Amino acid sequence: MREASIPAEAKPALGTIWPKPDTYHVPVTIETMQALAAYLETHPAGYVCSHCHVYRAGQVLLEWYDAFDGDPMYLARDVDEAAVRRLASAIGSTVSIHER
Repeated sequence: MREASIPAEAKPALGTIWPKPDTYHVPVTIETMQALAAYLETHPAGYVCSHCHVYRAGQVLLEWYDAFDGDPMYLARDVDEAAVRRLASAIGSTVSIHER
């Protein structure tokens, strides 16, 4: 993660205050996702991150606190709901709509 890290374009809300977590902003590219997939083949997913945020052009699109622990992912309202439902179906998950 450190080698692929880029300067931050957004500042997601903190999930853990102490101990201060390592934070990496990694672009989603074919290369970084292939490297992540290769890493996950031999390491538990929870070891990669405890909180995951996805953003584009400074706008947070996904917030996932306690990632890989069963907590829900929160998506921005302008993320295409039909695409999210297709993805959820493909991975055997569900979608719930909640107003925050």
